[in-house]
Amino acid sequence: MSSRIHTKQIQKVFIYNDKILFLLGLLSSFVILQVGGISIFLLMTYGLLACGFITGIVRIDTRSNFLPFLAVATISAIISLFLGLSDGYILNNIKGLINYYAIFVLATSITSGRSDGSYIHSLLDGLKWSCRIQVLWIIIQTFSWNFLKIDINKLIFVDIFKIVEKASQFKGTGYVPTGLCWNAGGIAPIIFLGFFLEDKLITKLAVVIGAVLTQSATLTIGITLCVTFMMLQYARNLESLINKRKKITSILFGLLLFLAFVVFLYQSSAFISQQVNRLWDVFSYRISGLLNETSSLDSSTSAHLGYFTNLSKVLLFGSIITFLFGYGINTSGFPYSAVTGQYSGQIWIVECDFVNILLNFGAIGLILFYLWFIKGIDNLRINNSKITVAFIIIALMGATYNLQYIWLVFVELLLFSHKFSTTNNALQKHMSNNT
Repeated sequence: MSSRIHTKQIQKVFIYNDKILFLLGLLSSFVILQVGGISIFLLMTYGLLACGFITGIVRIDTRSNFLPFLAVATISAIISLFLGLSDGYILNNIKGLINYYAIFVLATSITSGRSDGSYIHSLLDGLKWSCRIQVLWIIIQTFSWNFLKIDINKLIFVDIFKIVEKASQFKGTGYVPTGLCWNAGGIAPIIFLGFFLEDKLITKLAVVIGAVLTQSATLTIGITLCVTFMMLQYARNLESLINKRKKITSILFGLLLFLAFVVFLYQSSAFISQQVNRLWDVFSYRISGLLNETSSLDSSTSAHLGYFTNLSKVLLFGSIITFLFGYGINTSGFPYSAVTGQYSGQIWIVECDFVNILLNFGAIGLILFYLWFIKGIDNLRINNSKITVAFIIIALMGATYNLQYIWLVFVELLLFSHKFSTTNNALQKHMSNNT
């Protein structure tokens, strides 16, 4: 009897604790915060799993739609051991497989132990605050660099604490604020999720500003899609909003006041007008790079287009086995470098979800992953969740960058859970409480 009570206490303290779930959501996107090269999020995951195994509260959902993909990922990881990959790729492959199993077991343990879906509230609150902190940090980075010429990420995370070797990003336009990450594209998923998790217009506007300040094409296009959907929703609900004249008046007045403030700053501050013009130049030459493959202004855009134009050659480079099952987890850079010479001799992954997943897990893995993803989106749609759109945008923006990070797949495993979607409307209640 006492052992059962002790186990329940352990459950409340660890895996099923709301504060723990909040922290998992909060720390998920802070990939720059590491210990020994491992993110705080993954360290928490391993720690929770260890406690779960010790207390016997770990559960595996054998009905999960993610299992077929995980099985193929395992086959891909085994095949990669016989392809003559360098030690760096082999290590990436093994660590990647361990991470996939870790998040799968932890996620299914949570959904099995709290089948009422009540964990959703804490998780989404954590994700919301994660986005807020990222946006705040982007603004701090922008002012720190433009006014003081201080790269705050490099100063804190490289020079002082020596957590990572690279904490900042520089492009043809100069310094790029990236939040608590070393690449602007790395925070795209949390920005899109945060936009839809926020309920106030002013906080949504802050998220938009943060996205634009990164100068990332992925973030700019994605946040534009987010805003477009929001405006369509407002237009669709216009009839019901007519009865709320005070709310409409305050929103319009707030927008006009903000626009007037922006115009005033632009006209009165040489620095602000210079930064606005600089951002416009950035977006202009990115569009030029998209339309002109030979453009020397945006090598990043040309490189990303190359992931698609060179794909047929890369696929022909391998065998029928690698076409079906890929080269292993986080090894997509190997065949691409072999064909194009890009980043030859380096350990890297292709920065495009579709191509990266195809080269990692093969055609079978690609199909199974997106089947699982589509079923998960359908579950969210059934719950009438606004963040369904966020995941659709993340999927679309996967064509421009690799966004399916391990922390995001963990979040998707929790939110896409069939147990959650069929037993309650916790997600719908959470979203309705924030609108």
